[in-house]
Amino acid sequence: MKSFDAFARPVQEFQVKTAVGGYISIGSICLVITLFVSELRYFLTLETKDEMLVDQNQDQKYLNVVMDVTFPAAPCAMLDINLLDPKKANVMHVAHEIFKTRLSKSGKVLGKRIRDSLLNVAQTPRELAHRVQLERKILTNHSTTHLRCHSCFQSHIDEDDCCTTCSKVREEFVKRGLDERPGYVFGQCMEEAYEKDGPEVGEGCRLQVNLHVRKVPAIIHIGIGRNYRLDLVKLQSESEKQELSQTVDFSHSIHGLSFGEDFPGLVHVLNGREKSNHVPPMSEHYQYDVHVIPTRYQEDGSEEVASHQYSVTEYVKNIDVRNPGHDAAATGIWMTYDFTPFEVRVTRSRKSLWHFLTECCAILGGIFAFSGMLDNFAHQLGRSMENGSRRSGGVLG
Repeated sequence: MKSFDAFARPVQEFQVKTAVGGYISIGSICLVITLFVSELRYFLTLETKDEMLVDQNQDQKYLNVVMDVTFPAAPCAMLDINLLDPKKANVMHVAHEIFKTRLSKSGKVLGKRIRDSLLNVAQTPRELAHRVQLERKILTNHSTTHLRCHSCFQSHIDEDDCCTTCSKVREEFVKRGLDERPGYVFGQCMEEAYEKDGPEVGEGCRLQVNLHVRKVPAIIHIGIGRNYRLDLVKLQSESEKQELSQTVDFSHSIHGLSFGEDFPGLVHVLNGREKSNHVPPMSEHYQYDVHVIPTRYQEDGSEEVASHQYSVTEYVKNIDVRNPGHDAAATGIWMTYDFTPFEVRVTRSRKSLWHFLTECCAILGGIFAFSGMLDNFAHQLGRSMENGSRRSGGVLG
């Protein structure tokens, strides 16, 4: 087998060690370690691959829309939220959790949180003006595409069943064995949220919304409710009540907006967005056109996450609601969202172990071969210079 040895060793007596060879060896070892560490870090870093495909995913028919927004100058007693289809009809069978938190003029929390329902919001200046004289309550057993009522929440399977009074919703909770007095106040019992801290001048409202909706285009409308509680709004003078709904300041801060689960690298475009365009005595129409992009995220060694990214265009318009025929737009926030026909697939993975080992072998072999060539060249150059010195010394002698 000795004849097959490709690594024949020279006799120890014929090996010549030089200082230059020592420097080259130390430098080669340092270079090998540096490149190995660099290659190891590169191997441990996940590689991201983005693909754009036609959305053929039909198994995900629902998604969660989560929204958190603060109105520093609009009272909770006046604000309501509704979900509409593109034809401005109510979207039915929407599981929802909507909480309102009263805020003082300085931003301090007032009273208990209020759990409210999806309710009709004034969609036109005419509806807004008509509501000033409207004091009747909605009496119906089930919401329709044109009329909403207060929900029975989790006490009923059907989200559109109506519990129009405080006693009714509590009675239904008792029937289901649920706590009739949880850590919040039902929207039907809103006056209880004002027992400890009464209405204040300049109140604001924080609105936290979680909607479980079908994956179809829709409109989120936050504005003046068709049946808001004027008795729970405190003003500096009684004369302001007649024009209150027409001059509400809809300046707001968006703390969060998402369409599904979070995943690393997901950018929530509207998070932290602040808007303040109020010009008394007018009100505002804020329009957000959101284009939702289905996204699948897969990280090496973990389950795939089906979620959504989004892009947005926006504008604001000041409206003089005192003249209902002047402008067809309604005040508040109108957030229209639709879905793109394609999806983005994000894959993050590491390189294979074999690729890493191959790179390490290439580094080790390449540096060893190059340092050997460099040492041989330095040795030959040294010998040539030494022989030249001897010859010139002999001639002089």
